[in-house]
Amino acid sequence: MKHLIWIFLSSCYIYAGTSLQMYNLYNSHKYLQACNLGLSKLYEHRNDENYISIYAFSCLNAGRLDRLSYPIARLKDTASSRANAVYLSVIVMQEKLLLHSMLDGYKIDHLKLPTTNYILSKIFNWYSSLKHYHKVPLYLFTDPHDKHTIYKVYVTTSKQLIVEVLHNLTIKHKYIFD
Repeated sequence: MKHLIWIFLSSCYIYAGTSLQMYNLYNSHKYLQACNLGLSKLYEHRNDENYISIYAFSCLNAGRLDRLSYPIARLKDTASSRANAVYLSVIVMQEKLLLHSMLDGYKIDHLKLPTTNYILSKIFNWYSSLKHYHKVPLYLFTDPHDKHTIYKVYVTTSKQLIVEVLHNLTIKHKYIFD
């Protein structure tokens, strides 16, 4: 009996340890590490919506949008979980529509989607407001609130959407969306 209790307590500590470690990585802005750790233990935490949410937002901030379908499907038990699922869904849809438009010439100016505070929503809104779509290698958008900030948007040959944020023509951040 003592062995069963010890095994139970050890497994609880291991599960809590993974959650805590992932949470600490997330708070330290080590999003890719948190995303990878979360993925490695996702099945074990498949019913823990807090774990799934931290995993999803870690992957989102790491640009790993390809890992968001599972969290979108699983986040459904609470109002906050459903709100997270909607938020993630909007961003994934915007990324897919941007790729479809930039690669295939699909017009998106007629679409009205919710917007978020995520970088892809900003790019999606600017891109969808264009009057003419051209299959060009890249798009440049100037931030209307900061004329010194330019967003360079393009798709790689491996179909990754790239957003480079330039301030005074110096790259300040580069987002790579898988």
